[in-house]
Amino acid sequence: MLEKEKINKLNEITKETEIHDLLKDLLVGMGYSNVLVTHERGNVPEYGKDVISSLHDTIEDKLEWTAFVVKKGDITGTSTSNIEIQSQVKECFGYPYESLKHGKINVSKVKIVTNGKINSGAKDKFYKDEFFNKNANISFWSNLDLIKYIDNSFPRYWLRGSKKYKHYIEIFQNKNKQDDFTKALGITDAKIEKLLQNTIKLKLIEIYYDDSTAQFKRKLFGIEDLNNLSECALIVGESGSGKTTLFKQIANNIIYQNSIRNECEYYPILLKFTDIRDNNFDIIQTITEYFEKDVYKPLEIDFTELLKAKNFIIFVDALDEIGEKESKNKALEAIKKFQNENPEIQFFCSSRNSDSLLGTCRELDFRYFEINNISLQQAESFIGRYFDDEKVKSERLLKSLKDSGILDKLPKTPLTLTLLTSLFDENGYEIPATIADLYRYFVDILLSKSIKENHLDLLKIGVHRSVLSYLAEHLHTLKKKNIKKDELEQLVSEFANKRGQNYDVKELLDVLVQDINLLVENDRGEIEFKHLSFQEYFTAYQFYNHSINGKNYFIENFNDVWWQNVAIFYAGMTKDSPQLIDEIIKRAKPTDFHEYLINVAGLGYLIQALYNTPVENRLNAISTNIENIHNALKFILTTEDDKFFEVKSFLHTTYGAHKILAYWYDFHHSSITLKEPLENLFKEMKSKLENPLEFKTKEEKKEYEYSTYLIASSLLNIDFDDFEKYNQLINLVDKDNYYVQGLIDSDFAAKYKQLSKEDKSRKQVKKFMQRISFLDENKIINNVNVSIKDGKKIKTLRKFKK
Repeated sequence: MLEKEKINKLNEITKETEIHDLLKDLLVGMGYSNVLVTHERGNVPEYGKDVISSLHDTIEDKLEWTAFVVKKGDITGTSTSNIEIQSQVKECFGYPYESLKHGKINVSKVKIVTNGKINSGAKDKFYKDEFFNKNANISFWSNLDLIKYIDNSFPRYWLRGSKKYKHYIEIFQNKNKQDDFTKALGITDAKIEKLLQNTIKLKLIEIYYDDSTAQFKRKLFGIEDLNNLSECALIVGESGSGKTTLFKQIANNIIYQNSIRNECEYYPILLKFTDIRDNNFDIIQTITEYFEKDVYKPLEIDFTELLKAKNFIIFVDALDEIGEKESKNKALEAIKKFQNENPEIQFFCSSRNSDSLLGTCRELDFRYFEINNISLQQAESFIGRYFDDEKVKSERLLKSLKDSGILDKLPKTPLTLTLLTSLFDENGYEIPATIADLYRYFVDILLSKSIKENHLDLLKIGVHRSVLSYLAEHLHTLKKKNIKKDELEQLVSEFANKRGQNYDVKELLDVLVQDINLLVENDRGEIEFKHLSFQEYFTAYQFYNHSINGKNYFIENFNDVWWQNVAIFYAGMTKDSPQLIDEIIKRAKPTDFHEYLINVAGLGYLIQALYNTPVENRLNAISTNIENIHNALKFILTTEDDKFFEVKSFLHTTYGAHKILAYWYDFHHSSITLKEPLENLFKEMKSKLENPLEFKTKEEKKEYEYSTYLIASSLLNIDFDDFEKYNQLINLVDKDNYYVQGLIDSDFAAKYKQLSKEDKSRKQVKKFMQRISFLDENKIINNVNVSIKDGKKIKTLRKFKK
């Protein structure tokens, strides 16, 4: 909506009471409280005050009151209303306002508000008055000021459409506020505002198949361009990476683009994949049920009418929460079928990372996007903006992050950084060492924020923690995310009886939901953890502290993504457990391609959390994962099972398989916590390659060269611009091992593009570039372009380098 259009909308106001109504919503959005239109108080004298409201003075810990004098139309130097305005302003300061709740209210500021212009002649005339000239607490809000404040704090004011539509949008946005856990922490409104204003801008990477080169490629994709997609899109990211937040941003963009600029009622619909599964993968039934929820039911929205008009967009969150791969595929196929029948409808879907989703997306013609991990530079920028007026605190936190290398140990997500910053700012916590420590600090604050320092209240913390961990174990072992209220009350009652405890179950659950906010009520009236990661954390806590044998669940089911995060949280609680590594390697042996990759990911994260475990045991896991990669390669190259057809199509060539699997290995091992064992292993493997007699066959040596490349590549991703390991390896690789040669060349080309001019001129970089130039690119291309499906060389040559 253009500024001119906004001015016209304000000019359409015909009564001052309409400005009063606007201020009631606008002031709340701007952070004011106790907003009151004085005319609604009946016989209570207003003394010049059309609207009053308060802001909290954090320094003196009191309410500071502001009065608003409202006039319709332009205020000029010749306005007959000027004398009336002056009189009202003087009354605002001269007489208190009588409030039943707050007693006598003396205002300290007055704002003169109009939906029109205030010209300089009018202001000059006001300030010639001695009272105005001496009082610095009088200010003016013209139509341009109102537009700025409305844009920032009450943008839905500009929405056009029916009352039903505006009501729907208001409910939708209230239900999907981007508050996360900051409110629950007890952080002040001002600091919550700082977090929201300084949100990290997410970066998307699109992964797509390039037919001309017969390979998958990656490119940056602007978030603002998502609105223009016509295909279904799947957005993938780690837990806490901002997938749901991104949905809210896209929804808001679309709401305001269509409902304001195009004057079109456009309905955003936010579903969960579990909703689709529970409705037997029937999209129409799922959406119909969505509008019949208690919160939307009074609006009586007829979905059949929306379907005819095609004026809605669908967001479907959390594919990973469905469980089995077959159900995931069914859900995506149902979405694609619906979109084929209704091509005007946009679908945005989200999931945690999964090994098979890219292949599925290619088969179903979904666009595939990954949320890029935040960089140290983004972290520095975020912290600098957040602590813009506290440089000492900012520098201290940044130094702690760099010294501890925490961003190399924790998931590099906005949620992680927000939690770190909140904890550091509010409570002065030291930087945690693992993701389990971060969640422990965070949970400690949530559980104790409303507790006083007395014996009975401290006991409540223990009860709350016990109930949460018991509930988490119950849900997770049943592979469920939610529980009906009556079932939960019965479960907690049984828990209390078994332990001889006596407390009001309903009151306890109200505290956990409403005050502590770790549990929430979903749209179906069921109770669930606010984020699946908290259910995983508390399940691990229960296994670590109470149900000692519970760890068998995640050991036996380590190759099931439902259990892996529980194992990683558990590992972060112990930090030193050689036995845990050994048991998982022994008892959770993968059997097919998907399980090999899941095992690689899990073991990689596990040994990062177990950073205090002896190097020998972590080396065993690193070596096991190398074996997993080789087994995955052999499996996918030899299997004839039809269910792996999409994977073969995705990998396409034997080189593609080597490349993608190497990327998967690097991604889950490129952590500073693994640098020492990786370097030890590289030295050992390099020594063996220097003695060719160690190998019985040439093929055995080539496999070992690829294994050594996996380690060198992981180390390069830790140090980024240290090519010495590659330089050593390329001189030991057989001349006809075109896979490893090609991979090293491709990696160097990609890294080189990201180096600064100064780094590019370094002697080590120039030396390695010269060494790479001797590789025979044509031979590499001719020997690696072998189809996985039939083992034949692909006739159309593709450009080798990225």
